[in-house]
Amino acid sequence: MFALVLRRVIRCKHSHKSQISNQEMLINVKNAKLLENANSMIAAVAAVSSPSSSSNSTEVASQSNLILRDFAQKPGNEEKNYQILDFYIVTKIENVNKEVALHKEFLTLKKAVGRVYICADGINAQISARKSAIKEYKLFVRLRFPNHNIIFTGEEVNENGFPKLKVKAKNLVPAQVDLSVRGKHLSPQEWLDKLSNPPQNKKKTVILDVRNSYEWDLGHFQGALRPPVQYFHETTAECFGLSEKNKEDTEIMMYCTGGIRCEYFSAYLISKGFNDVYQLEGGVQNYSETIGNAKWDGKLFVFDRRNTAPVGDGSSPVIAKCFHCEKPSEIVRNCCNVRCNKIHFCCDGCWEEKEGCCCVACRDSETVRPYQLFVEREGQQDGRMRYEQGPPPFGEDVNKKKFVKKNEKAKILEEQTI
Repeated sequence: MFALVLRRVIRCKHSHKSQISNQEMLINVKNAKLLENANSMIAAVAAVSSPSSSSNSTEVASQSNLILRDFAQKPGNEEKNYQILDFYIVTKIENVNKEVALHKEFLTLKKAVGRVYICADGINAQISARKSAIKEYKLFVRLRFPNHNIIFTGEEVNENGFPKLKVKAKNLVPAQVDLSVRGKHLSPQEWLDKLSNPPQNKKKTVILDVRNSYEWDLGHFQGALRPPVQYFHETTAECFGLSEKNKEDTEIMMYCTGGIRCEYFSAYLISKGFNDVYQLEGGVQNYSETIGNAKWDGKLFVFDRRNTAPVGDGSSPVIAKCFHCEKPSEIVRNCCNVRCNKIHFCCDGCWEEKEGCCCVACRDSETVRPYQLFVEREGQQDGRMRYEQGPPPFGEDVNKKKFVKKNEKAKILEEQTI
């Protein structure tokens, strides 16, 4: 397994002479039993070049320990064969197209699905695959970026979480800012300590949720300000009531789903003159896996077919409300009108009553998704799941306009044959 993984990682050696050849290194790794022979893994890491810069011996040894930790993790739920993996890396990538090609080749080989965006500032990824493939991809990534202590998060699931694989050159988030100076990272424990014991000084501490408003509605840290935006690129200091007049007297704590949006927004705030800026390392996902749900209410919005995920043990109360009747509901739905597609929470009763639409105008639209067609063809449970959560890997996407038009034509042909 390691020979195959490393063969696709290695493209050139470090500028200094390696103590072993590529062939010898591959043989060592292939024959070594992981956890019993760490030396061969260290040699493997030493022989692989990073897309950004070279590594010293200390960094190589540290990376080897991380790799061993990844593979030494205890087996999870044996009934769940797949895993969601989320991570990002902020680093300079000189040849973006080459990096895209390498990741696409590797993930295609492993039959993975999901999104991987790579640009000159780094990489942002959310993928899913069989658990063995996820372990191999983590090894692949650590070897590609040996200078970084990458935080991998994710859950074991029953099925793949995305409809297809998409690896492309694209900005990590829809924002442009100088990332050379960013906020101070707080570990999950440091974040909890800071929430539990506010500093006893004259500065005002504000907790920013730099996600979207509907994500906050589903779940958030206690005391966090609700972002009054639907899209991240709309987020500014002013929308949170932050003013440059009081920047010296304000301490800012911020968090997001996995950490990448905080990298950008903290850099943006620092460029505006805010100096006391802190961000939750690895986002809520890392906090959930490390601490649990302390100081958190509700669930976490995620960007795969699950839509929502529990934080910690999932014991937090439901705080989201149905868009129509305002009863407690954590069911995330898209408006059935393809041209609207509004993300909102809707209970089962209102979903049936409103025919899946957020308003009367959308219900009467000519571009409403053919839900009944899906139910009749695939059954109530499977049809509804596809309709609400998106298609399974390589399946048809009912959220696309072309799918609606396709089925409109099919319906016309069916009526003509009757």
